[in-house]
Amino acid sequence: MRRRHLRDGRENPNWYLRYADVLALVYFLNCQSSEYPFATLGAKVGSTFFLALHSLLKNPLNRLLNCALLAHCAGDALIGTSRISSISEEDAMLLALAAFFLGHILCLMHQNKTRLCMNEMGVAKRFGVMAFTFGSAYITQFIASSASGVLCYAIPIYALALGSMFVFACMQKNRAFMSMVAALLYVLSDIGIAMRALRLVKEDSSWVLIALSSNYLTWPKYYMGQRTAVALAAHKPKDEHPPTTTSLPKNIL
Repeated sequence: MRRRHLRDGRENPNWYLRYADVLALVYFLNCQSSEYPFATLGAKVGSTFFLALHSLLKNPLNRLLNCALLAHCAGDALIGTSRISSISEEDAMLLALAAFFLGHILCLMHQNKTRLCMNEMGVAKRFGVMAFTFGSAYITQFIASSASGVLCYAIPIYALALGSMFVFACMQKNRAFMSMVAALLYVLSDIGIAMRALRLVKEDSSWVLIALSSNYLTWPKYYMGQRTAVALAAHKPKDEHPPTTTSLPKNIL
């Protein structure tokens, strides 16, 4: 039975996408629970791993994106090590930031191939990018000022890569809106994770901040952002058609 499932996955990569969705749902239902930490972390890492495996088989030519997904999967594993080992939350976050940062750089290299130049963008989109730049700088400064030690320097560097990924998503030649949505989901997810990890949300905070930092919202945004990016990579623009070849009859003479 197991061999048949593996064979079906190789022949139809959508099998791995189904595995990823099931594991993502399992983690969502148990993300706030402290029971069974190994199983919970396994569901989280397994969902992003199967998502990367699906992309690897579905989009084998998108090597940079596939490597970025694997780096994000490693980050998911590293950020959860504090729950199953003696590693402190700060050390686990630093290790995870390094893996996620690598994933963002690889994603930037992937996006750079299909992006517009700044002078090719409309005026409204330019103002939107500028507004996001100033807004993200303010949020980054607010979060970094609440950190200590190496995190004070690591967070701005990481935020620069994350923000650049969003800007490059807005500059895509094809399906720029969906690319922007995928990147925005990722950005909002990271903001919620940072607020929760640095304990910026108190019991007397507004319900909006409490909801934004809740794992019940950060995890769906993070997973759907990556899932949307994988779907976009498999999409072929309408103006891309395979080259047509004309064959001459064998007995032309």
